[in-house]
Amino acid sequence: MSVRVIVLSLFALGAAFGTVFFAQSWMDAQRAAIAAQVPEPGPEKALTEVLVIKEDLSAGSFVKPEHMRWQAWPDDNLTPAYVIKGTRQSDEFVGAVVRNGISAGEPITDGRVVKPGDRGFLAAVLEPGKRAISVAINATTGISGFVFPGDRVDLILTHKIPARNAGDKTVRRASETVLTNIRVLAVDQTTENQPGEPEVAKTATIEVTPKEAEIVAVIIELGKLSLSLRSLARDDEAEGAAGARLAEGGGRTFTRDTDVSVLLAPAVRPTRSQSKGPVVNVVRGLKTQPQEVLEYE
Repeated sequence: MSVRVIVLSLFALGAAFGTVFFAQSWMDAQRAAIAAQVPEPGPEKALTEVLVIKEDLSAGSFVKPEHMRWQAWPDDNLTPAYVIKGTRQSDEFVGAVVRNGISAGEPITDGRVVKPGDRGFLAAVLEPGKRAISVAINATTGISGFVFPGDRVDLILTHKIPARNAGDKTVRRASETVLTNIRVLAVDQTTENQPGEPEVAKTATIEVTPKEAEIVAVIIELGKLSLSLRSLARDDEAEGAAGARLAEGGGRTFTRDTDVSVLLAPAVRPTRSQSKGPVVNVVRGLKTQPQEVLEYE
């Protein structure tokens, strides 16, 4: 191989290496220029969390802890009315009542609810057309403090029944379920479930119709009123959306003292004036005599 060929080969090899080096340098310069145009990431901003409702709540509903959650919210859509995490607590709204319906995912604000102690709180709890009335209770009639706002109860009247006959001075006792499926609004002046041991209350405020309010007023004068707690399972939908108002007819149940104790059952035969049986003709020989058939109650 001649010297000329060797020189040309070395020259071509050097040119190739020079081209590669130049291309690599140019690419590195382009990458550096592009990187210089990208701004450096700043420190991460803390997300603003707003208190929202987890599920739809209708007007008059009590707000419970499980109804609320914190949710990240865009800063450009924040308003001063929203409740921001770190500035306020969700406990402030427990026991409040929804003024108008709130949809799931909507922020909760002071204007959307009425809190216990606010003016008009009880009026916001009431459903349209309903009334609030308070009744006296104790450890026995109030189920030992296990009746809370939001529960539903039946109202039982226990009273004395005088004898129907003027000569009979016996006084009977009976109990009857007068109203059913009545919502409890407040116990004493408490409108939310408080943690801890049950406390025996002195009054219970219930939600009724105007007619039922009149019935409750009469019950208080007639005898002793007791509350009967209903199941939360709502297994009595057949009674109607608002429950079977027994005082308005149909299905009334009652229990007499004679149904409870056999010792109070009548021990004497009814007189002719008390009998309600039909009259039959009894024939003895040639004589016919009318005779009433006595029926015993």
